[in-house]
Formats: sequence, C-alpha cells, structure tokens
Amino acid sequence: MSNISKVMIPCVAAICCFIAVSDIARAETCALTGHWTIQHGNGAIADMDIQQDAAGKLIGVGMQRGVNIPGHVPTGTESGAGASRTEGRSVLLIIQWNNETRGHYQGNVGLDNRISGVNFDEQNPTSQTTWFTKETNFMCQ
Repeated sequence: MSNISKVMIPCVAAICCFIAVSDIARAETCALTGHWTIQHGNGAIADMDIQQDAAGKLIGVGMQRGVNIPGHVPTGTESGAGASRTEGRSVLLIIQWNNETRGHYQGNVGLDNRISGVNFDEQNPTSQTTWFTKETNFMCQ
C-alpha cells in the first residue's frame, strides 16, 4: 500500500463512523414514564407522575412540596397545551400549577440517566432556575 491509501482509509472510516453515530443519535429514544422528583435550584421540590406516549408526548399530575399546590401536565385538549414532549434526549415539560402559574421546563437526559435543565414561570420568564430529577432511571437507547 502507498502512503496515500494508508491516509485515505482512516479518513473514509472516520466519515462512515460519523454518519453512523449521527443516525443513532437522531433515532435515540428515552423512557420517561414514571415518578419524577424535581429538585429546583432555588430549593423547591415537585413530585410528578409522568406518562409518555409512543409519539413522545408527556402528560401527568403532581404536587409542589411544602406549599401543597397541585399541578398537571396539560393534554392537547387544553389551551396552549400539548407541548410537553421528548425528542431524543431533549425534554420539554409544561406544568400548569393550580396557583395560576405555568412552569416551563427544558432539559436533557444525561449519561447518568438523570434529567436536568433550566426552568421558569411563563408569566416571569426572566426569573430562571436550574432543575434536575433525583431519579436516575431514565434509560435511552
């Protein structure tokens, strides 16, 4: 083999590997159904029971600890709802709390199988905090 073919073979293999990894990342799905204990960066905690359908839409119910404010993840039949979903490792969760606030949670499932991200009240989007699930059982494949 000449020096050129030795150099070209690794380059061709690298390109093929990049394409294969890219396709796997797009096709990846995460199983998110179950109980979520959401720990906020400001100390607040919410307990949520979440269901995920085959299309990745999320619905559920929950409660803010300490203040006992119930909330739910709206379905597509409610105004402005149906946005809660997962795509690959990305998660968007909208929680309608019974005190007339709506929490907007964006995050990702990490390699530690925990969901983490940033959230804010849709009525006050400049006031943000971090959040993560205490559970580490969200598997992606």
